[in-house]
Amino acid sequence: MMPRNVKWFAWTWVISYLLAFPEIFLLPRPHVNAAKLTWSGEVKISIALILLLMAIFLPIFRLAVWGQRNWARWVLFVTFILSLPLLFADRRMLQPGHLPLTAYAFAGTLLQAVGFYWLFTGDAQPWFGAKNSK
Repeated sequence: MMPRNVKWFAWTWVISYLLAFPEIFLLPRPHVNAAKLTWSGEVKISIALILLLMAIFLPIFRLAVWGQRNWARWVLFVTFILSLPLLFADRRMLQPGHLPLTAYAFAGTLLQAVGFYWLFTGDAQPWFGAKNSK
């Protein structure tokens, strides 16, 4: 049976990625053309990027959570750590008018950080023990 901490990680990780989709619609628009009601290129690129990341990380997530692969757990964690500077990459997010987007991004990141705390503590440690690190 899967440990409680691993279950909590799984839920927080999935929820944080699901939260990324509505965040796309909060992205600042470079210009608005009332005659053209289409999504901006920035939104399309963001959706494609999120789908690509999920296609890459869902198998790794599955191997970490259900496959008990310690290396997969570390790949997810290192990727999370390396993505933290991206929170500050877009200077527009630091402007007062983009406070909802910034708060949303930080909330998702905080949720992931809490999930990784659970993944590396408590009853999750034996789940990724040496005998299971294939």
